[in-house]
Amino acid sequence: MSELKKIIFKSEAEMPSSPVSRAGTLANLTGSWRYLRPRYEEKLSPCIAACPAGERVEAWLRLLEDERYAEAWHLIKSVNPFPRVCGRVCFHPCETECNRGQYDRPIAIHALERFVADRARADDKGRPPSARKTGKSVGIVGSGPAGLTCAYHLARRGHSVTVYEAEAELGGMLRYGIPAYRLPKAVLDEEIEDIIMLGIDVHTNTRVEDIESLRRRHAAFFVATGFGESNRLQIPGEEGEGVLTALEFLRNTNSGCSVEPMGRVVVIGGGNAAIDAARTALRLGGHPTVLYRRSRAEMPAYAPEVEEAEREGVSVHFLTQPVEIVRESGRVVLVECVLNRLGEPDATGRKQPIAIPGSSSLIEADTVIIAAGERPGEYPLQIGSIPDSKAEESGQSKHGKFRNGIFVGGDLTEPRRTVAHAIGSGRRAAMQIDKFLGGSGEDPASYLDGDVVRFESLNLDYFPHKPRVRLPMLPLREREKNFGEIGLGISPQSAAEEADRCFHCGVCVACDNCSVFCPDIVVRKSSDGTYSIDYDYCKGCGICVHECPRNAMSIDEEIRT
Repeated sequence: MSELKKIIFKSEAEMPSSPVSRAGTLANLTGSWRYLRPRYEEKLSPCIAACPAGERVEAWLRLLEDERYAEAWHLIKSVNPFPRVCGRVCFHPCETECNRGQYDRPIAIHALERFVADRARADDKGRPPSARKTGKSVGIVGSGPAGLTCAYHLARRGHSVTVYEAEAELGGMLRYGIPAYRLPKAVLDEEIEDIIMLGIDVHTNTRVEDIESLRRRHAAFFVATGFGESNRLQIPGEEGEGVLTALEFLRNTNSGCSVEPMGRVVVIGGGNAAIDAARTALRLGGHPTVLYRRSRAEMPAYAPEVEEAEREGVSVHFLTQPVEIVRESGRVVLVECVLNRLGEPDATGRKQPIAIPGSSSLIEADTVIIAAGERPGEYPLQIGSIPDSKAEESGQSKHGKFRNGIFVGGDLTEPRRTVAHAIGSGRRAAMQIDKFLGGSGEDPASYLDGDVVRFESLNLDYFPHKPRVRLPMLPLREREKNFGEIGLGISPQSAAEEADRCFHCGVCVACDNCSVFCPDIVVRKSSDGTYSIDYDYCKGCGICVHECPRNAMSIDEEIRT
């Protein structure tokens, strides 16, 4: 113990002539030298911040790496009841923001989500736990992803939920707008079944004409009727036989209605509905051509889907604008078009298409499908009809306007009309309704607030370059006249290798770098794998913070009291 004896110099003459310790290091509380204090701080991964559904992506990827598939699945489903759907049809903005994309290629998050959900769903047959009933009832009008997500979260909080759907089956655009080659109906049915198993009451073939007529049944309502009507082109010849909207065409096909021989099909539009319609027409024996009035760069459709459509044989004509659908004896025979050039950007930020004089041309057609965007259908309750002049009667929530317990969400309030954004809208609506009914309103995705870790703040010395997993696809020859799923999913080995590429930005994964590089050996690791710093001896050199690969540490100026 003598080496721990504290040395006290009574005068300058007693001090050594050079820096040297005359006692054990434990006797010198060198933390008093510190003016900077390192600390552990879990930050927000960009994939999490970018997920419209609110998934804690980085966390379930860690569970996947440990082959804890059921836990990963349940973590996703704590916010998103549709992981199998999203693993197939989400356009994964999480991957766009993935820091790995600036290093080599982003993590294939959508493929991993599908793998986890498919694997865990096949193994898990248990009934979800029932929540203690609150005695409060909520009516959900519309059973698309927003409506069903809202119902799911409300039921998990013990509220009684009734879903009203005008169509014969639940699912909204998931069922009637997305072709089976992208989203098999069996997959959708199973995820909807998981939601209904929470005790949700369902009324299909029920169009709610008047919300007020249901007032006695429910304490609150969520209206998520979506954009069920298609825009028209307002050009000569578009009214009559042989011209369909993309929504009408996809709804008929997905409902199993027989479709007449299509022949030469001209699809007008550049969004995802246009590409889905063209690829569906191809599988029905048609010969589709897509006309889009701007260039490929401005095309709003998801680029990989456009590329797959072209590989399958769909012809895409850019900078081409229809001006008339020509008929003979009432039958569609031609589409007259003009070529465009791009002018200045419009209010949306995209360049304006300007017709080139004298560039008219004719395209032969037997069927025309119009995919010029969607709008809300005629419905008793519209967003603009909800007055918000009296604070005690109305308000503004994160998902939209509400009055007297009537909440609106989904595509009706979300400008980015994707499946994931609808799911996020439904979740936020459920939290607002829960609070309105006297609950906590606590959002399971509350972790979305925080500092986002950017690529520049990572220590890349510890990450080797690795190739992104190759996603297996159904061969082209097997897609002809076949609505079988195109994406085939990845193997457990591929999933493990892909998950291993994750940087885990902003999150400590117990790599020991802070401990190994600490010159004062003041980093302590506990039995549960977490670290602490002994500030009695930490001099604040910051080496631990610098060497952390994931930016899961911060350093601040020391505050003395």
